[in-house]
Amino acid sequence: MEIILQKKRAIRQQIENQRKQLTKDQVNSLSHAIIENLKSLYEFQNSRTIHCYVAWRHEVNTHDLIVEMLSQGRRVVVPVVDLQNHTLIHSEIKSFDELKPGAFGILEPPKKLLRPVDIAEIELILVPGVAFDLHGNRIGYGGGYYDAFLRQSRAIKIGLAYEFQIVDELPTTDGDEKVDLVVTEKTIYRVNPLRNKIIAVINRLEQTYGVEVWQNKKRDPLDMLIKTVLSQNTSDWNRDMAWEKLKQRFPTWEQVVQTQQQELAEAIRSAGLANQKSQRILEILQWIKQKYGRLNLDFICDMSVDEAIQTFTQLKGIGIKTMCVVLAFACGKDVFPVDTHVHRLCKRFSFVPKNASAEKTHYIMQRLVPAGKSYSFHINLLKHGRQICKAQNPLCWKCPVFEYCEYEFKEERRAAGKGAQENM
Repeated sequence: MEIILQKKRAIRQQIENQRKQLTKDQVNSLSHAIIENLKSLYEFQNSRTIHCYVAWRHEVNTHDLIVEMLSQGRRVVVPVVDLQNHTLIHSEIKSFDELKPGAFGILEPPKKLLRPVDIAEIELILVPGVAFDLHGNRIGYGGGYYDAFLRQSRAIKIGLAYEFQIVDELPTTDGDEKVDLVVTEKTIYRVNPLRNKIIAVINRLEQTYGVEVWQNKKRDPLDMLIKTVLSQNTSDWNRDMAWEKLKQRFPTWEQVVQTQQQELAEAIRSAGLANQKSQRILEILQWIKQKYGRLNLDFICDMSVDEAIQTFTQLKGIGIKTMCVVLAFACGKDVFPVDTHVHRLCKRFSFVPKNASAEKTHYIMQRLVPAGKSYSFHINLLKHGRQICKAQNPLCWKCPVFEYCEYEFKEERRAAGKGAQENM
């Protein structure tokens, strides 16, 4: 460990010395080129809440960028160093003029102007650093403030650096966090292949199917929960028929919880597995009423994602996918539900191992899907899975994300489809 730290210190000193040689005009000229490259990225263009460091000493200058983003109506968040707790506070700013010298002399908003922002709301982070390598590793100033922050965030992480700050490989320790891209005055390095592939697929699907946004429509969480239980191992058509019959026969959940299992099973027969599902629905409703005193789950939207999943997945019939659907569609939480279509496509894209279970896929993808993109990506994967990337006989010749797919028969399927079209 000490040897690694010594190597880091040597690299830090070497590159900081190089930065100190830059004149003010050179810093401004190089920074302008770097920011122009940054603005060409669709990741930057499509982000509305952006965490941006305020340049210090000879770092890539972000002053003009911050002013421009504010003028565009974007939500700009800057770091505030909390020395006492050895952490960063993330504060929204309304004007660059709010910033005053704070810890270490870095410009930051004073306490009276702090507007703390939840890390989960940040879509993109512009990351400072002394050195970056071609694997996404980074060396900062040694305080660990940014590593702790990056570890907590699912945002797209972009390092801004001068070309001489890029090295082939940096020494690393377990606490070091990677970035997804590094932008210099010469080029853009996509240093996290898997994350960048997911971002590219998200972008292409949004170009094809549109950008899906949760509309904050009133959807009852308990209705959503029971409807999702009905949907297990059946088609949407059968689920919807069962749901309509259930609501016709039992207009309220109080009526359901007081009925006999066989009567409930008869009402939901079209959903399949009626005896099992009716038993589970009754057990879920009885548990909710006993634990919370009422048949209402509106409060679940105020829970953290982890708390809600841990609380409700202890019940039979409620798995991680079911809870993610409720949290995403009823509450607007930034979680990525993994259903049959999504699971199949994640494996075809090789986002996850071929033998990954749906539950394992859930845990892998929650970390990989960028903040703010879970809902849109989920909906667009559903559309793509139903229309193009079907379980049997996928229409590979029509696929807008063909180049990113690793389905083993995609070339044969594309050739067969094109041949059939030519013979029509």
